[in-house]
Amino acid sequence: MKLFIYCVYLTITFMLCSVFNVNAASDIRFSSYRFALDPQNRQQSFTLTNRGALTSRCTLGFSHNKVLADGQLQTVKDADQVANSASPYLRFSPKRVTIAPNGSQTVRLALKRVRNQEKGEFVSYLRFSCVDDIRVATGTLGVTPRINYNIPVVVRIGKLTAQGQISDIKLVNKSLSFNIVPSGQRSLYGNIEVIDNDSGDIIGRLNNLSIYLGVVKQRIDIGLTDQPSGKLTVQFKEKPYNGNEVTIIATR
Repeated sequence: MKLFIYCVYLTITFMLCSVFNVNAASDIRFSSYRFALDPQNRQQSFTLTNRGALTSRCTLGFSHNKVLADGQLQTVKDADQVANSASPYLRFSPKRVTIAPNGSQTVRLALKRVRNQEKGEFVSYLRFSCVDDIRVATGTLGVTPRINYNIPVVVRIGKLTAQGQISDIKLVNKSLSFNIVPSGQRSLYGNIEVIDNDSGDIIGRLNNLSIYLGVVKQRIDIGLTDQPSGKLTVQFKEKPYNGNEVTIIATR
């Protein structure tokens, strides 16, 4: 579940060049951590910024993940192993970037024009595979991590609808858990608030939750700031730029 909540997930491998190691590292930040394209919004530009102390070299490509019924990701090798991969409909440039410390780089992402494009939602992950250039900083080869940043790209073709329900709400002390059961033709993306009905205060919040197409039921756990004195309301509300905004409300 956490992979969807934070939208971007990381994988790290290590490249062994010698026994030398450096503590300083690059620190790549993105101006957006989720991309959404459709026929009315065919292009996006975003910025990578290196806030670390070392130059970083990044190669761009796609990674592919199946969405399991409980919201977990399963990495697969090829796009044809994913029923709704977006990668055949996307292009980006440049494909390689070098970012100096405190430097930045703009990347452009675009939706291809495909004749008779089928209606639906398509999802892929834009992968930034980055490695620190230790030789520039030290003149010596070393052990450096290769970090893969994987950011979801959602493509929507046609007018798609979505709904959802909140069920199985359980409160144990100041820990609240419940299920979101989605339905429809597209994913849901928005924020959750937990409201104490007596005081009207928001006692729990979860932002930037993604529930992708294919999820049957996703379990959510939220720590509350206060113990509710009586009934509480759980509200999921989509962000307004998604179109056909969905609000799901349940009371316990």
